[in-house]
Amino acid sequence: MQKTVNTLPVSHEIRRPLESDMEFKRTLQLHFLKNNQEKYDEVVNALTSGDMPLAYRLVHNLKSNAGHIGQVGLQEAAAEVEQMLKKEESPVTEEQLQILKNELFMVLHTLSSLLDEPAVQSDAGSQCIASGNTGELLERLEMLLERGNPECVYLVNELRIIPDSDRLIQQIEDFDFKMAMAELSELRKKGSFT
Repeated sequence: MQKTVNTLPVSHEIRRPLESDMEFKRTLQLHFLKNNQEKYDEVVNALTSGDMPLAYRLVHNLKSNAGHIGQVGLQEAAAEVEQMLKKEESPVTEEQLQILKNELFMVLHTLSSLLDEPAVQSDAGSQCIASGNTGELLERLEMLLERGNPECVYLVNELRIIPDSDRLIQQIEDFDFKMAMAELSELRKKGSFT
C-alpha cells in the first residue's frame, strides 16, 4: 500500500528563510534578557507583600516568555509556581522558588552572550516610518497582536518615535498581546498616533 503525501502550497509569510528565523529567535531572546533581569525579585516582592494577583501575573508572563524562546526548564519551573498561586490555598514553597530562581538565572546567563553580538534589525516597521506611513505600521501591529504573533517585537523600535507609546511597547515586550491591543485602541482614541 502506497502512502500519499498531501502537499499544499506554503505561503511566503509562513515559510521564512533560515537566516530570518535565526534573527527572529535572537530578537526574542534579547527581549527576554532585557525584560527579565529583575523578574525573580519582583515575584518575591509580590509574594512578600501579599500581592498574589501580581505574583501570579509575573510568573504567568515568565512562563509564557520562556516558552517563546524554547527554555523548557524555566517554563516548567514557572508553571509549577503558577499552579500553586492559582490554587491559593497552597503557598509556594522555598524549594519551588529556588528552582525558579536557578532556572531563570541559568537562562539569563546563557543569553548574556547575545549582548556581545552585533545587532540585526528587521526592516518590517522602518519601511513604514521612513515612508511616513504610521497608519500602515499600526495596521501591521494590530494584525500581529490579533494573531498573538510574537513578530510584533520587530516593530518596537519604530513605535518608540510615537508619543505615549511606552506602555504599549512594554506590553509587546512582555508578550501581553491582549493588553497591548487594548492599549493600542486607547492610544488611537486619544489621538496619540496622528
